Amino acid sequence: MLDRLSETQRRVLVLFEIEGLSTEEIAALVGAKVGTVRVWLFRARERFLEEHGRVFDEAAVKEAAP
Repeated sequence: MLDRLSETQRRVLVLFEIEGLSTEEIAALVGAKVGTVRVWLFRARERFLEEHGRVFDEAAVKEAAP
């Protein structure tokens, strides 16, 4: 599912959720404003959840097919 995100979305999501960096730390690292990083993070989470739902919906349909 991470592969389905844009490079920017994937980077901020990994840095925040997995590496544990704050939005302030990410902003300094990538040279962006904190507000921008928060928007990227919001959109990355939203897209990740959409893709998660899509993958599992497709799997459910395949399992239900005769």
